[in-house]
Amino acid sequence: MVYYLTKAFLWIYFHAYHRLRVQGLDNVPASNVILAPNHCSYLDPPVVGVAFPRRITAIAWEGLFRSKPFALLITALGAIKVSQSDAVGAASVLKLSVELLKSGKDLLIFPEGRRSLTGELLPLEGGVALLSLKTGKPVVPVRIEGAFEALPPSGSFPKPHRIRVTFLPPIWPQAFEGQDQKVAREMLLRRLTEALKGR
Repeated sequence: MVYYLTKAFLWIYFHAYHRLRVQGLDNVPASNVILAPNHCSYLDPPVVGVAFPRRITAIAWEGLFRSKPFALLITALGAIKVSQSDAVGAASVLKLSVELLKSGKDLLIFPEGRRSLTGELLPLEGGVALLSLKTGKPVVPVRIEGAFEALPPSGSFPKPHRIRVTFLPPIWPQAFEGQDQKVAREMLLRRLTEALKGR
């Protein structure tokens, strides 16, 4: 109930204040997926949650939970807190992510690993590709435009700038079968980078 109330409130907020436009939902497979958006604003997680038609689970570093209002918001939208200082954090996060995908959850992962301070796409980390290849689940690139202008990392309050969320054609890990795992990971990440950059 809290999830749907929160999503309804955010739907009104993003459409009224940011004139949200959503494109490409027909690119989203019926089966569960890994959503991989670019990331340059605190608005990114909630706007993807509003734009995506199904319930999303997201793994979020504990630093995002320092602000109680924001922590309540992202928790209501399905965020799971993990510790960035845990020595085995990466292995634990990978294991949890695999379990979530195998249980049928749609998983939100920001492949840059952190917000871009300039709005330009940062080099992608390998976790999203590893997850896709390990579970057989497709990666759906999600291009977010306007969130950086609305609330950059240096900002403190959102501006009424238009935001557009575009779901791009999925990248299926089966396309890289027969490749060495490292090569397959690099090829998938290259495809994802090109999609997020609009090439």
